Amino acid sequence: MHADRSLFSLPSSTGLTAYLGVSAVLLAVSFDRLHLDPIFTLLGLATTFASTIVLQYLIKAVEPSSIATPRRVSALVLSGTLIWLFAVAAELFYASLFKSIQNLVTITFGAFLVFAFELVVINGAFVEKTRFAGPLSIIHPTLVFLWSGTLARVSILGVGTGAIVVALAFVFIYKLKAIRTLTNDSAIHTLQAFLKTWAAHNPEELERALSRYSVEESIGTMVIKFEAPKKQPTLVLSGIHPGPFFPVGSYNLPELFFEKFDAEQMTALTLHRPGGHEKNIPTRDESVRYAIETASLAAGIQTKNQPADMRGPLLAKIDDFSAACIALGNQALVIVSSSPLSSDDITYSVEGKLASVAKEFGFDVSLVDAHNSIGSKRVKFEIVSDRPWRDLVERLRREEAHEFRVGFAHSSEVEFSHGPDISDAGVGVLTFEVERTKWALVLVDSNNANPVSKEEVKRKLESAGFRLIELCTSDSHNLAARGVAMERGYFVLGEATPISDVASYVVKLAQIAESRLSYHRYGIGEFVSKVHVFGTKAIEDFALLARRSSTFAKRFVLIAIPLTLILLILTAISD
Repeated sequence: MHADRSLFSLPSSTGLTAYLGVSAVLLAVSFDRLHLDPIFTLLGLATTFASTIVLQYLIKAVEPSSIATPRRVSALVLSGTLIWLFAVAAELFYASLFKSIQNLVTITFGAFLVFAFELVVINGAFVEKTRFAGPLSIIHPTLVFLWSGTLARVSILGVGTGAIVVALAFVFIYKLKAIRTLTNDSAIHTLQAFLKTWAAHNPEELERALSRYSVEESIGTMVIKFEAPKKQPTLVLSGIHPGPFFPVGSYNLPELFFEKFDAEQMTALTLHRPGGHEKNIPTRDESVRYAIETASLAAGIQTKNQPADMRGPLLAKIDDFSAACIALGNQALVIVSSSPLSSDDITYSVEGKLASVAKEFGFDVSLVDAHNSIGSKRVKFEIVSDRPWRDLVERLRREEAHEFRVGFAHSSEVEFSHGPDISDAGVGVLTFEVERTKWALVLVDSNNANPVSKEEVKRKLESAGFRLIELCTSDSHNLAARGVAMERGYFVLGEATPISDVASYVVKLAQIAESRLSYHRYGIGEFVSKVHVFGTKAIEDFALLARRSSTFAKRFVLIAIPLTLILLILTAISD
């Protein structure tokens, strides 16, 4: 489902015509007992159509960046019409039982009811300033009320009860505006910023709001670059976390790395490091700048013949997690996977504990979250006792250092039809040959994977003569929040593309990489960038704003709806 159909969407492409036609027909049917003629019905159609066109034009005039479209505005008008018809139908039903029908007081009440409904929607979703939303909300009910002519009976009760409903709507709006973030953004402003981002792909307001929280930090990035005939495969371990969602900030950082590294004759393979969304970059412009800077610095790293210094790969199982270790000289990679269980992002504190242990054995360690399983059971990665991890690092140090050969293949070279669980940076396979054993490190530009993905890839690789080091995903958020087709907002690897197809394709890439095996030349570089990131305060404050707004809205609705129904009943039974 496309984002522009997600808010007030229509079931078919006939859109505006269908909505207006339904409105007119429903009005005509409801008033049939009052013997409306065809001209009256056509006038109703023209009035509804005029309301939609005028409303759409004026909304765009007062707020050009509004997400209002003819489709959404016509949906608003139809929804208002249905609410109006419900009010009128209540009086028609009562009148059919207890009195004769001459004119209807609920037409007047309904006009106020529609005004209140459209005020909440227009001010909440389309126009931020209430001084504009109020007059805009009057257009549709006023035009249709004037069309109703002598059908409507204006009474003090109808006007009074209607005025109470409108007052409730204003109270609701102003209470939401009073709920604010630490940076003084109201709940309504924040909601509209999210809607513009999600429905109209316009993240400017949301990025500005997030930037008001941002703090400048020194972010470390490490790259390991291997020599290759064409594009040099480069492992990228960034301190920036992809996110939050399309198209805000660093949502597609792995894809940006892939694009900018490609311009420097490298293929970026982004690994997921510890940390969470507090390390998101708030703006797209700064994300691009950071990716360009990283690619430029990586391009300057020289690959050269190294001594026979590869230890591992070494595989281990510790508690609910598996660990794959590789050491190039004194630089060690420890890749942790919870497959087939599920785990949250690994915290920086855990990496710090592991780094302290590794330091004792002469290693500089980088912890990598394989991010490769969303299972039914959730576990938390933490180092309660350092003994098993100390034993693992000690085993790695005792491993004999070997020469190795490395080869690489990427999905950009071989066609692969896949679904929206794999993003633009594709699939890469690094193949290592150590002591006549062939190993495969598989990197997929995806946001997590289903629980069976790792085992399926491992099984097919083993049948082709390869041992799996690890299946890693980049945690890209490029495909997150682009629709509502799935509960979590995105597909994990293996949900949109059959994992058996992915595994077979990985084997094909591993075999291509095997044909390119050559003696190692590699280079390692680390550098620090000054980057603005969210910080934990932004996440906590937005979460608090959402909770406060949701709690207020639920409580208000529980009061407002019964009160409105009572006012409707009193109006309908009045003489």
